[in-house]
Amino acid sequence: MTIKALYDESRARYREWAERNQQIVHEATQGCIGYLHIPDMQARGYAEFHRGFLTGVVYEG
Repeated sequence: MTIKALYDESRARYREWAERNQQIVHEATQGCIGYLHIPDMQARGYAEFHRGFLTGVVYEG
């Protein structure tokens, strides 16, 4: 098996940065405030919003 390094790890580091920010906000507010990073207003940003918004919404009845 051959392991290949990533050509560019900036996207992985960027995602790690955004997820860490989300964790910091969640811990600092005991989950009362959400954090969703939208990288841009193009297709990539819309896709990120679409993936992250509903996973961060908590409904209390």
